[in-house]
Amino acid sequence: MLKTMASEKPLILDGGLGSLLFSRGTFVKGDPLWSARCLTSAESDGRRQLRQAHLDYLAAGAHIIRSNSYQMSIEHLRKCLPGLSQEEALEMMRDSVRIAREACRDYWQSIGGESSGKTEPKVAGSIGPYGACQADMSEYTGAYVDCMSEEDFIEWHRPRLTALLEAGVDYLAFETFPALLEANAILRLLQQEAPHMPAWISFSCKDEKHVCHGETLASAFEQIWTNKTDGLKAVGINCTPGRLIKPLLRSLDGISNVPVVLYPNREECLGEEDELILVYPKPDDKENSKEDDLGKLAKEWLATHPNVFAIGGCCFYHPSDIHNLSRVFGN
Repeated sequence: MLKTMASEKPLILDGGLGSLLFSRGTFVKGDPLWSARCLTSAESDGRRQLRQAHLDYLAAGAHIIRSNSYQMSIEHLRKCLPGLSQEEALEMMRDSVRIAREACRDYWQSIGGESSGKTEPKVAGSIGPYGACQADMSEYTGAYVDCMSEEDFIEWHRPRLTALLEAGVDYLAFETFPALLEANAILRLLQQEAPHMPAWISFSCKDEKHVCHGETLASAFEQIWTNKTDGLKAVGINCTPGRLIKPLLRSLDGISNVPVVLYPNREECLGEEDELILVYPKPDDKENSKEDDLGKLAKEWLATHPNVFAIGGCCFYHPSDIHNLSRVFGN
């Protein structure tokens, strides 16, 4: 199993899978299934492109790639794909892991396996929050959290977790969680179903101190790490503007014992004509208006919080960025 300590180099994650696939024309803007559209046909070109995207991240230097399951739930898949059975929905989730696993196997063989001197790549099963499967951007507000209980979240996430475990993931990546309540539910679910499974829980943040729902990042990290399962490897920040990562890490002062995982967004999104536009208003001060070179930023982040488990990219960070990041750490 891959591992890292504070004194070792961080593991390298892949980058934005959905934004990469979209840039290659795999699905259309506004599709409520987002990149999961790639899996809607057993023989589709989308599956081929998904596998190629995984291979491109592996070739760029990623140690861990994430399955294309972030925005998949039984309810969401069946709503978007009328006639789909519950078992077929679960099989799509398993397929997302199988395709990632096949890419890892093929890449490993292509470089000569153990004789390459590299570490065999691993697959993390991606599990997004409840809001991601509503296709209404509520993973960036957490508005739904106030209408649900921990028990609601546990039962909603359970079949997704089970499907990914059955498919044979190496890690579980709980990503873009906007609120502590849902993250606490995930810890309880992990304790029930897979307490020793390597995993991380990562939050989306709205400013320099707070997760999207409003809790301070420091309090969220402290609670998660205090109640962590045996397998929890890190707590993190993802799908958040890169310029916020350093101040967010500074806000963790006093809890440096928590290993972090970091994979921010570029400060861009798709406009009406699919051109890249700024989605987060940039501040005027030069200190916070730095270029978005992921390798350079990663050095700053490690200087601020040296206990880093893994670093990668989220939306609009693509293979060339992961390649630069990998080179910075000598991989």
